Amino acid sequence: MRFYGFAAEEILDENQPNFHPYVDPKCYWALRHMDRFPLEVNRASYEELLRVPGIGVKSALRIMRARRMVSLDFDGLAKLGVVLKRARYFLLCKGKKPAGLAVTRPAVLQALMSQRELKKYQIDRVFGDNQQLSLFASAPLLTPAQEEELRCLPLPM
Repeated sequence: MRFYGFAAEEILDENQPNFHPYVDPKCYWALRHMDRFPLEVNRASYEELLRVPGIGVKSALRIMRARRMVSLDFDGLAKLGVVLKRARYFLLCKGKKPAGLAVTRPAVLQALMSQRELKKYQIDRVFGDNQQLSLFASAPLLTPAQEEELRCLPLPM
């Protein structure tokens, strides 16, 4: 939160009381705020760049410096250290997104999961509703919105 400029209320609130079990908080925030994306990397502010999954503090500073000299494209972002596996769903370069990229919430959610998380998701889907144990609360692990997103992901063949 401190490095990316998030307030606590932006990450968790009454509608989203739990972290997403399969993606990190920054990725899940971006998925919940798809209306703010895609950002044009050559015009976005430093604060906006920090909210993009795959762009950290160093990469955002490198982007800000580099775009003073040249107009950046996706190859240039990769050279600057941007993790395009995550960032490409949330960025435009010179007004264009990567060719053939599906930018729907379920497709992006699946793409942002690591192989380990994707396997865990598939096991959970096959064997039922496993939930993390809690000593203090009886709240469900997933909110209805999170459950709906996970239902949209394809089952393994």
